[in-house]
Order: sequence, then structure tokens, then C-alpha cells
Amino acid sequence: MSTSLRLRHTGSRQRGVTLVWAAITMFVLVGFVALAVDFGYAYYTTQKLQNAADAAALAGAQRVWFSHGEARERAMEYSAANEAGGDAVLLDENASNDPEGDIVIGIYDKATRSFTPSTDKMKANAVMVNAKRREGSPNGPLPLVWGGIFGVDSTEFSRWGIAVADGGPHYSDLIALNDDDPLSFYIYGHGHLDLGSGTAQVNSSDPKAAMYQGTHITYLYKETNIVGGYDERGNPKVTEQGDQNEGEDYVPDPLASLPTPAYNPAQPAGTVITGSGSAETRFSPGYYPGGLNMQAGQHVVLEPGIYILGDDFELNGHSTLEGYNTMFYLVNGSVKDNGTGQVYLTPTTMDPYAQHHLQFWQAPGNTEMATFNGNSVWTSAAEDDPATPDVDESTQGTGTLYFPDATLELGGNGEMYFNGLIADKIVVYGDGEKHVTSGYDGDEGGDKVWLVE
Repeated sequence: MSTSLRLRHTGSRQRGVTLVWAAITMFVLVGFVALAVDFGYAYYTTQKLQNAADAAALAGAQRVWFSHGEARERAMEYSAANEAGGDAVLLDENASNDPEGDIVIGIYDKATRSFTPSTDKMKANAVMVNAKRREGSPNGPLPLVWGGIFGVDSTEFSRWGIAVADGGPHYSDLIALNDDDPLSFYIYGHGHLDLGSGTAQVNSSDPKAAMYQGTHITYLYKETNIVGGYDERGNPKVTEQGDQNEGEDYVPDPLASLPTPAYNPAQPAGTVITGSGSAETRFSPGYYPGGLNMQAGQHVVLEPGIYILGDDFELNGHSTLEGYNTMFYLVNGSVKDNGTGQVYLTPTTMDPYAQHHLQFWQAPGNTEMATFNGNSVWTSAAEDDPATPDVDESTQGTGTLYFPDATLELGGNGEMYFNGLIADKIVVYGDGEKHVTSGYDGDEGGDKVWLVE
């Protein structure tokens, strides 16, 4: 009898142990399942975070040659269009370009496959995006579904991508270089400036860096990017085509590193470039200490090459000047156009100036104002060449005007066509239409972008 009771007691105890082990095993199995679910969820989220980082890097790289501020905005926009862990993927702007930040502008070296943070606007060609789910990041750590059972409520991780853009800096069709003065870009009176689908860059940080004044001015453009701000007076027509963008990035002088033309002051090509009555007078390139001075009735033809002027480039009366494949370097003096004639000029084809279409270059440090305020017609040819039906030479435009330390005034009543304008300050007035035809032909980087890491 006692033995039977002992056997029944032992069986009951075994069943109890089995239940305990079953419970433990079930808890462990549930834990493994929970860990597997959280691990799968975290892994899935990291892949989506990677997609966001790649998309943001590519979007930023498309604008890195144009504007670093715009590159950061695009990266944030495209990142936020992606979701990871149930939230839009948010990035911090990282305006200081901290190498540990979410968006880093830099230089990618294809040969060494290396990325170096840099805000050099002439060299930076890549954007690195580090999308994070970490403490302190915009989205914070990723909450776990079951991790709390084991005392782990969240997990942290990040994914990054680097995209690089072909090309080089995009140069605006017009650049006012002065970095702090008001009215650095000023259109007033009956001023008419047509950039077509081009852009203007105003580097001044002043609240009135750009000023548009008068009811009769016309300003046609795609975008005007201003580091500071702008003001309008007299209800001018300045918004017919594009946008006035304030608070934009400063853009360095794209031509600052160009080597100055070499010449020997002791061996001038002549004294002064001037006409001889109404007869056609020809000149060869070289140094002219007396500059260029044309009077009514004169007709001057310049042979291709570079002309170094030691004094003013001056036009008076109804004269005609022709100079194809030429460039003027103004050591002293400046341009004083008070004429009523015709000017037919095309820029030099000599390197390294050809790629910038340089027509006039006033020497660094020469602050004398340039005034194009006569009634002269400025263009590249007297009439359209029927042999080139795709190009109208009569409106193709004289080359780029480059006055890095001087004010450039475009006034008067003559119609003017220029390739591009770059000066310390730019002022436009008068009844004549001024057209900027194609800018500086800079590489518009961002047309081809790809992921490298």
C-alpha cells in the first residue's frame, strides 16, 4: 500500500517538473521568436535607411556644382520622401560641414577612392549622406517590438552613401562680386536687361544688395541668387520670368586664377589704336600704352590676338570697330563708350582665355569704373552669316566683360549683346536693350551623378 502511494507521488512530481520545463522552453522559444522578429524588423529598416541615404546623396550631388545650400536642401528633401521604421527619414542640414554630420559636402578622388570633406565651391564634387537612427539624431533610435521583454527597448544604427557629380562649377550669366555693399546689382530708370533663361549671382550680404528702381525697367531672367537681400522701388517688372532667392551661397570669382597676359612694356606694338579719317585702319595685337581712342567717322579693324591697353578704351562719335577673335587687357584706364557707332567684336580663341569667352579684362586692382553709356551697338557681327543657319551672328554677342575690382555701368540707348558679365558691381540704366546671351560656358555639373560608396 505504501509503495503504491509513493509511485503516484513520484508521477505527480514528474508531471510538475515537465510543466516547468515546458514553460521555460516556451518562454525561450517565444524569446527567440521575438528576437527574430525584432532582428528582421531592424534589418528591414536598415535597408530602407540605406535607400534613403543613397537617394539623398544622389539628389544632393545633382546640385553640388550649383550651390552647396541647394545641395543640402535637395538631400533633405529626398531623404524625407523615404520612410524607415514608420517615420520619414530626416537629416540635419549640417551647415558647418562637420565630417560627422548627416550631410557632408566634399571632394571625391576617383583614383584613391577617397572622400575628403570640403566646401571649396570650385572643387567640391560629391555629397556624403549619413542617415541615422541614433540617440540625438532627428529620428532617434529605432523602437523594438519585443525587446522590452529583455530590457532592450530600442536599437541604434546608421547607413551612409556617397554620390559624385561630373562636370565643374556652374557659372551664372551675371556675377556681382562685391561681398558687402548695397546696390551691388542695380537696375534703374529705363534699364532693360535680358538674361533669357540665364541666372544672376549677387555676392553682397547687404539687405539691399540688389536694387530695382523705376516703373519702366525690365529685367528678364530665370533666377537671381543673392547672398543678402533685395529691394524694389517704383513697381518695377522684375519677376516676369524667375525667382529672387535671398540668403544664397557666396560664389567665388570663377576667373580669379586666370594668368594675366604676358607683354613687354618696353616694346609696344604702337602708341594708340585710332583711325585715320574714314579709311579702314588695321592694327596688330600687342601693347598700346595710349589705349584705344576712336573719333567720329573712323573705321578700325583689329587682327586676331590680345591687345594690352595702357590707357582708356574710348569710343566717341559715329565710328566702326571690328575685331574678331580678340581680347583687351586694361592695365590702366577703363572703357569709356560715348559713341554712336557700331562695335563688332568676338572673344579670343587663345587658351586659357577661350573657354571663358573673354573680351574685356580689367587688371586686378584697377578700380576705374567702366561706362558703356553711349548709343553704340555692341554685337559680334554686322549681319547674320547664311552659312550657319543655327546661329544668328548678328545677336550672338560680344564676349564676356570681366571687371573684377571695378563697377561696370551699362547705360545709353544702344542695343548690346554680351556673352557674360562679371564685375565688382553692375549697374544697368538707359533705354537701350542689354542682352546676355550664354554666360561663361562653365561645366554645369550634376548632369551625370552616380553612387561610389
